Amino acid sequence: MLSTPAVAILRAGLPIIDRSLEGTMTNQSFTFIDPAGNQAQYTVYGADRRNEYHWSTDHGDSGFDASFEQAQSRARTALKSSMAARRRDERVPRR
Repeated sequence: MLSTPAVAILRAGLPIIDRSLEGTMTNQSFTFIDPAGNQAQYTVYGADRRNEYHWSTDHGDSGFDASFEQAQSRARTALKSSMAARRRDERVPRR
């Protein structure tokens, strides 16, 4: 877990951290790249005044959790599900 803000790119689940932006952000954005090379982003925001960590994906999913780790996990899971659904939709022949 990162102790300071950063931007990361995930390739097959492994973070590559760009520390050049540390200390300048109140959120962390991640680009997930699946094995097929499809890319999508999700962002986890710092705790709000109720100590909730909000998250969102570029596919339109969003939510919040009690910890950064939980928010990141839920955002990544939602994004993976959304990416899989889009791949299935692309495979369905159009009439």
